[in-house]
Amino acid sequence: MDYKKLYAEKLVSAEKAASVVKSGDWVDYGWTTGTPVAVDAAIAKRLPELENVNFRGGILMWVPEIFKIENPAAHMTWNSWHMSGIERKAIAQGFSFYAPIRYSELPRYYRESATKPDVAVFQVAPMDEHGYFNFGPNASHMAACCETSKVVIVEVNENMPVCLGGFENGVLHAALTPRFIQPTTFGILSSKQEPDANRLKALFKRAKIPHQQVKDMHAWQLCHLAMVVPIADAYYETDDPANAGADQTVMAHTARALRDNFRALARNGVHLSPAKMQMFRFLPPFLLRPALKITFQSRFGDVFMYRHAVKAPDEMWQLHEQFYAYLTEIQSGRKQ
Repeated sequence: MDYKKLYAEKLVSAEKAASVVKSGDWVDYGWTTGTPVAVDAAIAKRLPELENVNFRGGILMWVPEIFKIENPAAHMTWNSWHMSGIERKAIAQGFSFYAPIRYSELPRYYRESATKPDVAVFQVAPMDEHGYFNFGPNASHMAACCETSKVVIVEVNENMPVCLGGFENGVLHAALTPRFIQPTTFGILSSKQEPDANRLKALFKRAKIPHQQVKDMHAWQLCHLAMVVPIADAYYETDDPANAGADQTVMAHTARALRDNFRALARNGVHLSPAKMQMFRFLPPFLLRPALKITFQSRFGDVFMYRHAVKAPDEMWQLHEQFYAYLTEIQSGRKQ
């Protein structure tokens, strides 16, 4: 897909973007330094023509232009998830209100709200070569905001830093980390740490987070590399990384690489951990290929396989070299 062409087709002026806001709308203004500037000024110009426009945001770093219109209380409300001094002062003017929350649950509030955003407008970093915009240091609940909003407007800020990390609130969403793929895994170095491990397991259990404690983290990490290295290689091997799952040749090669990796580890005395990794050792490639295709084309594959592979090719290549160098080393040692 030509993302630059798509970008050009969607590019509009701040005034055009502001024209979608109408009376009675719920308009999300992003979060802290992501609060819009150009579109905010454009909305402020037409806000006196509207009434009952409900804005949401929080931790304002500057006074928005919509706050500066004459008698803002007659036209709007500002609903803050977390107030800065600017928003507290606006309370005295009769249009600003605090929305009490438990911050960690804010994404859920958006998804379950009876007043989902009609319009979401906020600043982002420039689009990357894969068509993605980054929320910068303001990610917070913005994924849920975009997911639930009828209209999403991004205001590109050339100076917005790109901040990588978790999918939402810095934490991987449980729905996207199925236990079959990989629960949260940890190990201990000595029996003295067992009480700490038990407390950690109790926390995971209360939070309903899939987890497991393994006895041999070295073996577990080798098995992890035996799986992720061929998967990352698939994205670099195909001509169309975004649609790698549709490349039958690459999927066949990936299936064979997975089988060969796990067979090599098992032959050289590495205990396959977790035990379900045995499937890569015994499952015929012709059966593994369709399973790989489905995974590569899934939302999980897009978020946790494709995006990481395209963002960190140097890291993945180092893992590739180190893993296969290790395999060569242990196979040579076994022959000796």
